Amino acid sequence: MTRLIDGNEFAPEDRGRQPLVLSGEVALRTHVSRRGRAGPAKAAVLSVLWCAFALPASAMNVKVNITNNTAKPITNVSSTYGLPHVIDPWRTETVTLWMGSFSSSVSADFASGQVPGGCLFQAGHEVTSTGPVYAGNGAGYGQVLSPFCWVNVFHPWSPPYDYEVTFMISQ
Repeated sequence: MTRLIDGNEFAPEDRGRQPLVLSGEVALRTHVSRRGRAGPAKAAVLSVLWCAFALPASAMNVKVNITNNTAKPITNVSSTYGLPHVIDPWRTETVTLWMGSFSSSVSADFASGQVPGGCLFQAGHEVTSTGPVYAGNGAGYGQVLSPFCWVNVFHPWSPPYDYEVTFMISQ
């Protein structure tokens, strides 16, 4: 049996306890009672866990742009997630990938059509206790110099944390 006191419901066994305010609601139970009801401590823990896992759960879509900024086609030597095999001169191919909640990684090795060698590209994110951290790197090999292997990672500073990566080869 419950009774109303100042517009709030209190069970008789809660008499004498001080109310605990959580998110604007009054709650008195601080443990699981014999009847199996969860108190505000469990609700607070569940609320914190929900917030911790709900925030990064929206960072799943990664838009990958591969740009060939040369006069000859480039070839995908190896990559994760089946990126396009050949990209024609002066073209950009775009692929949208679904990634995991807490980390992602996209890598590609594109051979240049102009000179022997190519570019190794890598980008990704990892969720830390302070939020997502994004990284990208491009490195040339053979006769392709690293400054001609450009990577840009564009990411928002508020949810959803979907991000966009551009890999560009210019030599």
